[in-house]
Amino acid sequence: MAEIPVKLPLKRVYIGDTYEFLLKDFKDGDGAPIDLEQYSDIRMTIRQRNESGSVAATLTLSSGFVIEGANNDQLRGTISATVTKTFKPGQHIFDIQFTKEGNSDPDIVQTWFKDYLDVEQEVTQ
Repeated sequence: MAEIPVKLPLKRVYIGDTYEFLLKDFKDGDGAPIDLEQYSDIRMTIRQRNESGSVAATLTLSSGFVIEGANNDQLRGTISATVTKTFKPGQHIFDIQFTKEGNSDPDIVQTWFKDYLDVEQEVTQ
């Protein structure tokens, strides 16, 4: 299990803006960097208002997330302006799940992050 960074850089997004964030310093219980390349899927889902709200955006390793860093222990996410233009103002909820393929066992899926995101209307359009 990773040590979760103290605070997430994702708190407020303006409709129509491109938003880029970096999650870094993933470490195991011994303090060693976690190589994020070992995960077959890293997925972030943003939903409107609550867990049952409609999906506003999804980021995956094939669309929106890039693994970086000398030890592959950083995760850069990008939400495009095209995507944020579809957001509705108000509170949203998101989580980020990490999936590691199991050998003979089922895949291991862990939610490492869950938080709220405020979406605000832009002034300049």
